[in-house]
Amino acid sequence: MKNASILKYFLINTLTVTLLCCVPLFHAATQEKKIEAQSYLLAGYDCIHKKEYEQALPHLEQAVGLDPDNSSARILLGDALSKMQKSEQALVHYQAADKLKPHCFAILYRWANTEKKLNHSDQALTVAQQLISLEPCSAEAHSLLADIFSTQRIFSAAIEHYQQAIAYKPSATQAYKALGDIYWANGDFLNAWATFKHIDNKYTATPENPWWDGADPTEKTILIIDGGGFAGDPRIGGGYGDTFQSLRYAQELKKKKCTIIFQARPELIPILSLCPYIDTLIAEGDSCPHYDLKTTTARLFQNFNTSPNSIPRKIPYLYADPTLVTHWKKQLAKDTHFKIGLCWSAKQYWWCCSDGTSGPQKQIRSMPVDYFAQLAQIPNVSLYSLQKTYGEQDAKALPINHFEQSFDQKHGRFMDTVAVMKNLDLVITVDTAIAHLAGALGIPVWILLPRYADGRWLSDPKTTPWYPTMRLFRQQKADDWENVIQEVIRELHTIISKNAA
Repeated sequence: MKNASILKYFLINTLTVTLLCCVPLFHAATQEKKIEAQSYLLAGYDCIHKKEYEQALPHLEQAVGLDPDNSSARILLGDALSKMQKSEQALVHYQAADKLKPHCFAILYRWANTEKKLNHSDQALTVAQQLISLEPCSAEAHSLLADIFSTQRIFSAAIEHYQQAIAYKPSATQAYKALGDIYWANGDFLNAWATFKHIDNKYTATPENPWWDGADPTEKTILIIDGGGFAGDPRIGGGYGDTFQSLRYAQELKKKKCTIIFQARPELIPILSLCPYIDTLIAEGDSCPHYDLKTTTARLFQNFNTSPNSIPRKIPYLYADPTLVTHWKKQLAKDTHFKIGLCWSAKQYWWCCSDGTSGPQKQIRSMPVDYFAQLAQIPNVSLYSLQKTYGEQDAKALPINHFEQSFDQKHGRFMDTVAVMKNLDLVITVDTAIAHLAGALGIPVWILLPRYADGRWLSDPKTTPWYPTMRLFRQQKADDWENVIQEVIRELHTIISKNAA
């Protein structure tokens, strides 16, 4: 028994001695791993600095694998994944970094912003509120919190935090822009214009640069520059839909006996030549005739001090080429069904955040074209694709008619599109230029809107003051296009039944 106890003691102490001998070796190995991890981290950082995000990924994964408790490696790996639009994976590493280094503003900001991108608004709100607790005077924290409240459509809270962001950082351009957009979306146009003016200093009138400030323009020659945004660069730019929407003001200027010079993107010259209210149409870069005042298409809303009740509603103010209308009437003459033009994909844009991250936005305006396949099951309906450039190939296998390769190429962009529209019974589209074209032409159009739609569509669930012939179909939940399409199908059945009666 005694011998057994001695043996047990010896074995235990031998193991202890062995382990004690291994401790320095373990620490040395751990230290070596940390040094190796640091070299991978630096290599990954260098790739991110060069915007080589895919190349950064293996370096940073190695760094995290060798040193899982390195919060910097976790943050950089999250940043690389975020740049590659792998937000869910990025979120895992930001959360891990927070556990390693709690109450760090930079980590919490990334975490909250990623939750917002993933539409996890409740989680984003919780984390963003921690940011405010950490740094109550941070304009960036208040702006992010306001962004989240805005996506939740809690506009009063969003306005409060944008105002605080501006108070703490008067140069916070994005906060001014976002605040103005909220006023605009809620029909408070006057406050929107007042807010945009804070970042509108590019448009200060001088003798050399006679920007129109909204004073009476009667009998003046007005240069309208296509684009610019409410408070953006006064050069060519903006979406085509913005151009078509603002073109209504050319008609208003003609009522004041103005002469209108319109400077447009070259590709829009053919379609804009069909607007009878433009006297001289020039392309960007062309020599410009003399003018008294100048403005941009987007600033026309402010120049006229537009409110929801004063929006010019007279349509049409844009027309299709009569020869092309006749041509497409002959082409479609054999189709006696209810003819519907479809557009399902919007242009891809990029996001850019104050933490430096950027990338292609999730295009919430676009809808998978497969949803439109359900419309083909309705009797006596024919579907025609009006989709160009973005997502055009997505519908090749679906029961949707497509036009020849030269469509909108031989005569100019949108020229065939508007002529075809004049020969259709209805246009159904997501929020793209096609919607604005149909509205400007005065033809029936149904627009399918995401849960968080552009502010111009205001809050009325079914109608818009911009276009009398337009009907709105809105998502009730983010990304839920199925319920939108089912509502469209019900309405189409009603129309088809009435036509058959």
